Amino acid sequence: MEPSLSAAPDRLCSHLARSQHGVVTRDQALQRGLSATAIRRRVTRGSWNEFLPGVYWVAGVPESWEGRLFGALKWAGGDAVASHRAAAALWEFPGFGGEVVEITSPHHLRSPDGEVIIHASSTFARHDVTNLRGMALTSPARTLLDLGAVAKPRQVEAALYDALRRRITSLPRVKWTLQVGGGPGRRGRRSQKVGGGDLGPQCTSTEPPPDGADPALEKATYPHAMRGVQSRGPRQACRDARSSLSRHQACHRGRWL
Repeated sequence: MEPSLSAAPDRLCSHLARSQHGVVTRDQALQRGLSATAIRRRVTRGSWNEFLPGVYWVAGVPESWEGRLFGALKWAGGDAVASHRAAAALWEFPGFGGEVVEITSPHHLRSPDGEVIIHASSTFARHDVTNLRGMALTSPARTLLDLGAVAKPRQVEAALYDALRRRITSLPRVKWTLQVGGGPGRRGRRSQKVGGGDLGPQCTSTEPPPDGADPALEKATYPHAMRGVQSRGPRQACRDARSSLSRHQACHRGRWL
């Protein structure tokens, strides 16, 4: 149960920190009754640790990668999301552990400590963002798209195969995201046929296919994509999708990420 607003500010902040991976922000502390002087006093005596400007670890809660990532999102503002390798770690894609603090913001921000990796992108739509472990992050399909710019091809392929196996996304959803999020001026225009593989026909819908869609629906709506999975097997289909992601990354490196 959350303490009442009449409770001591320290108790309120500690309760909040436990629900935020051990982190509390300056604004949150001020809202719960601590003064700026009281915040500085807690930092000076070591009960709070300011690891990013205006973002603090609260004593009593173990420090963690999730806490560093959560703090980076709070520091960057409400529009920032965990992305790229950080999102891959949150989705538990193979080969991506909780090590890199990587976020995307619609604003051009400079890393506050040299360790937070920040990408600027204005191409996010509502279907690109979801929530997991109390943090905003890119959807599985958007995460796979972004990984093409920062990870090795085999890592992207393994992540894609894992996402399809767990049915947290689908080949039509990945293809749709690749076309729509493919960079400025190229909405739905880029061919997906690479190395003999084809992710299917161009999507014309303005709404994304559902994640983990029913196979019968995918077969009816995206017959080329499903035929590719059936004829070449899921691993080869994943390799084809990875090739498309890699080609997208090569064409757009440094332009929109």
